Amino acid sequence: MKTYHSLILIILLSFFLDRFSKQLILLFSQDFYILNYPVVQFHQNYGIVLGMPFNLNSFLWLLILILGLLAIYFKRKMIFSFLNKKGIIGLVLIIGGAAGNIFDRLFFGYVVDFINLPYLNLVINFADIEIIIGAMLIGLTILENKKYAGNTK
Repeated sequence: MKTYHSLILIILLSFFLDRFSKQLILLFSQDFYILNYPVVQFHQNYGIVLGMPFNLNSFLWLLILILGLLAIYFKRKMIFSFLNKKGIIGLVLIIGGAAGNIFDRLFFGYVVDFINLPYLNLVINFADIEIIIGAMLIGLTILENKKYAGNTK
């Protein structure tokens, strides 16, 4: 039971870190430059993930994601037996980050992005970073798990 409380705490912390950072950007709504380089730049993302267009097809994928998260909730014992601690933290980071972006989409109609990555032609937020780190942690877990990495020795 204590473990579940810790996981819920991580989800809430990642959600509120994302919300707090976005509220600061909305409050000040000012770009921040370092050596004439826009590091913080307010952007309204009407796309889905990393600026990909949001359309009916995207909505269906979002619905599948939500249904998938519900399935994970109900099959958590199976998930917890497959994922190690690193993978579980990755999963809760994805949930917390997704919750932050879904909140924006529902209440603003767009996602607030502000971290400028011009070499990648992206403007992202903390939720995107949490989702990427979470996916990397789950990927590492899968690669480390010999049973699921194709090594049956």
